[in-house]
Amino acid sequence: MATKKQTQNRKVVVVAKPVGSNWARVMYGTLVEHDLASGTAVLEGARQALFYGRESGGEVGLAAVGPSKDSRLSPVAPGRSELAGVVLVTDATPEAVTAWSRA
Repeated sequence: MATKKQTQNRKVVVVAKPVGSNWARVMYGTLVEHDLASGTAVLEGARQALFYGRESGGEVGLAAVGPSKDSRLSPVAPGRSELAGVVLVTDATPEAVTAWSRA
């Protein structure tokens, strides 16, 4: 079974906690590649949720409804972002995609 997946135009929320890090990173963007075996993912146009408000409903809520008005987000990263320590990849709903693009 192949573990490396090529994807196109799949908007996702990714949670990554690299080995040795005390903090998980919550990222949103277009999934370009995801390798289950190595726990890596590549996002294009990534944004980081620096803080997400209670109304967002946690990491899964960010994929379901998007960031709330009291969330703090990074600017869009130029090009591709390579993430290590990926523990969750969740598809974003159309509602969440709209909320991320408006924030």
